[in-house]
Amino acid sequence: MNTKIRLDVGSSLQVIGERAIRHEIDGLAAAAANPYWDTALTLTTIYLNTYYYFYIRQDDTLKKTTLIDLVGKRVGIMKGNQHIRFILQQYPSIQVNEFDDNLALAVALVDNNVDLLLAENTLEWWRKNNTSLAFKIGGLLEGEHKEVSIAIRKDWPELIVIINKALAAITPEERAQINNRWLSNSSFNNAEPTVVLTAAERAWIIAHPDIVLGTDRQWTPNVQMTQNGIVGIEPDLLSRINALTGAHIRLELGDWTDMVARAEQGDLYGLALSVAHPERASTFLFTNSLYGATRYIFTRNDQKPSLHKMSDLVGKKVGLLRDNLSDKKILAK
Repeated sequence: MNTKIRLDVGSSLQVIGERAIRHEIDGLAAAAANPYWDTALTLTTIYLNTYYYFYIRQDDTLKKTTLIDLVGKRVGIMKGNQHIRFILQQYPSIQVNEFDDNLALAVALVDNNVDLLLAENTLEWWRKNNTSLAFKIGGLLEGEHKEVSIAIRKDWPELIVIINKALAAITPEERAQINNRWLSNSSFNNAEPTVVLTAAERAWIIAHPDIVLGTDRQWTPNVQMTQNGIVGIEPDLLSRINALTGAHIRLELGDWTDMVARAEQGDLYGLALSVAHPERASTFLFTNSLYGATRYIFTRNDQKPSLHKMSDLVGKKVGLLRDNLSDKKILAK
């Protein structure tokens, strides 16, 4: 393009927006359509879809995540975010409180001056970089998203055309690489995922920063507790999944019956190792099969090794691990 476009990072979103309206700067690098910008700025084609998140205090929980659930609540937002302000105007009884920066947002939430915050993933970046453990993401705002464009002063229509041509020339692979670098959870630890995720999938991962799966503590070599933590096939597999997707999935070990019960009650997100079985179909969804496992018949040392196939077990008393549906599935045949 031979055009030099550079960024001017201002003291606050509010100040930058006001300067763009007055044409003291030539536009905004990221903006969403709303009547406020229409007076002075023109938007390029959309280059990014992003989402809004509810931030709550560490000990709080959030059961519902729609706009109507905010009615009567004190909601903190970033001053100058015209898109959020425009969305919240649908419900005048929402008590909107605006703050100048991320620090002010965090302090207001922790000090109980607001009930929750409604913000983008930039606040999560700030929270992690400032090691703030006093609040967390409580959920994704349902039914709303932000279509991000570049906003250019209205008297420069030529630049809109030029930028749109440049945006169209960026390949899907290049967009995916940029998005995964900066918009996934793994970007907080500088590990770039190599699986291309949709905007909705990335948003879901960010909204669920700690995913805990249950498994049986006895299932060596699948899992084994050591002085250095949990090792084995399952943690290695989950580590690779985390690296590829930017997710943070971890294991909790325990008695298998207890793990199943807790997963069914929603105390855990799921089970790290399970067989697809009708008894669990009403509670769980299943991924593709990870691997096959060989079943062995164990007998006393004084017994002859004459058991080789399922029919050899007919009439026998057979012991198996409680709630192991894989074994039940085999024996049901």
